[in-house]
Amino acid sequence: MPSNHVIYDNYVLENKIEDMLNTMLNVRNFMTIDNSLAANAGMKKMIHRYDYEGQVERLAMGAGNTVSGKVTFTEEEYEVAVAQQNFAYYDEQAMKDPMVIEVGLKGAAVTMVNDMNNQFFAELEKATIQQPIAGEALCYDDIVDAISLMQVENNVGGVTVENENGLFLLVGTDIKAQIRKDEDFKRANQGEILFSGQVGSICDIPVVHSRMVPEGTAYLLTREAVTLFVKQESEVEQERQANIRRNDVYLRKVNLCALTDATKLVKIKKA
Repeated sequence: MPSNHVIYDNYVLENKIEDMLNTMLNVRNFMTIDNSLAANAGMKKMIHRYDYEGQVERLAMGAGNTVSGKVTFTEEEYEVAVAQQNFAYYDEQAMKDPMVIEVGLKGAAVTMVNDMNNQFFAELEKATIQQPIAGEALCYDDIVDAISLMQVENNVGGVTVENENGLFLLVGTDIKAQIRKDEDFKRANQGEILFSGQVGSICDIPVVHSRMVPEGTAYLLTREAVTLFVKQESEVEQERQANIRRNDVYLRKVNLCALTDATKLVKIKKA
């Protein structure tokens, strides 16, 4: 049977819909989208996160290396699951209060979005590179130090140049307040909005706010850090049991989020 709905009597003049979003952030903007799973059979994805360990040796004439570099990786298995949600209502409920349908469909859609957001932020928590916040609050220097830990160099015409265009900083409510007091942030051009949820820029890097970022934490990353592997795009399916006047709406998606490049993610956190 469907869950009990809160039904307003007809004499109620105003309906109040609570904010059911845990974040307004559209996290698909901050991930690489990979559709390869849709073209291949199987529901599992093996993720290898690679690193290299080596040592440069200065050798005398006739001497050779004593240490050999090696590639290492950590392996993690992800399983794709069908994420589905059902919302049901009867004709009589909709007749008594049309807001049942409006609020129900909005709530179902938001819950699906929140599920995606939870996956994304769970992968960010796996960051292997960390930058401590030196003082009482996050400041310009902390972000500069975090950038220095990332591999953001490009080879252009044989010359190595810094490429920070793809970086962005995800912050929570507390750090958003802190950086808004930072003089470098105040001097930055805050008029250009590049991302949904952007509150400005610091160190020429967009600052994006989400309530899902833990307190005392910020994430510096590029889209390459986390990948969304899509097996099947989101879909909505409806069915009706005419005899009992019941309507069922199913929301469904088949995908997974995975941290695929840990070198493109720095977790900035209070020491």
